[in-house]
Amino acid sequence: MSDKPASIQRRQLIRPARIVGVQENYQQRLESLLAVDEGIAEIVAALRRSGELDRTLILFTSDNGFFHGEHRVPAGKVFVYEPSIRVPLIMRGPGVPAGERRGQLVTNADLAPTILDVAGARAERTQDGRSLFPLLRDRGRQWGRDLLIEGGDGGGASFDALRTYRYLYAEYSTGERELYDLRTDPDELESLHANPFYQPLIHRLSLRLASLRNCRGRDCRARPRLAVRVRPRHRCAQRLLRARVIGSGSDHVERAGFYLKGRRVASDDEAPFLGRVPLRRVRPGHPFRLRVKLVTDDGRILTVDQRSRRCI
Repeated sequence: MSDKPASIQRRQLIRPARIVGVQENYQQRLESLLAVDEGIAEIVAALRRSGELDRTLILFTSDNGFFHGEHRVPAGKVFVYEPSIRVPLIMRGPGVPAGERRGQLVTNADLAPTILDVAGARAERTQDGRSLFPLLRDRGRQWGRDLLIEGGDGGGASFDALRTYRYLYAEYSTGERELYDLRTDPDELESLHANPFYQPLIHRLSLRLASLRNCRGRDCRARPRLAVRVRPRHRCAQRLLRARVIGSGSDHVERAGFYLKGRRVASDDEAPFLGRVPLRRVRPGHPFRLRVKLVTDDGRILTVDQRSRRCI
């Protein structure tokens, strides 16, 4: 616990008798959801009887997660860790694929734009989020943004945090910090904020967190500044292009993939220098679209650029 903020370090071990109580409380919460299930079933049945079910969007979610003993927190919801900040999102209705799951990183700020989208309405206020329907139509599509998490840790210290696909980075009002690699440490047991190896990453994440603290509208949806430069120096008879990823210096690209007509045509683990891209399915005189997907060092998948070219 020595790598955690002082408010977590001060927490006592949960004794066996308290563990039994935590488990009982968790079981009772699960049992109480049966009443929720019954209520939803009645709503769906009423919509079906009225003929409105197929044109009604149903969203089931929560305002926060809850602790049941994790990180020595027997009960609570105001900490930065995954049990608190992750919530379920279940959707049913027009435009929602049946029986499918999606893994894109989204936030509750996206719910209002989604409802407006399905209703064909327009917001009179600036929206920080985006409609989820493009992500539902394409499971490979990502917004490529970081998520801002704000709150208090239950011990008097407030925090601002950044949640990416791979990392959780938090800054506290006390000056304390935390960094977790969710790929290797999904339970957030060991903070990496004091590890010298991660200081360049912490610097980049801190800058991105600062840009989101007071964001509004479009600024909250900003992606990392990455672009792809495609140079068609080679004739289609040679079926090659030269491509290079241009970055702002704040993100490092680990992998990249090039797609034509939805199929991968080239990839390179030596990004940002991608070298030559073969275009085996492009004929001379025919236009083509090259879709480029990048995977950054924190695990985000970005569709960075699409170019329309004509073979010569």
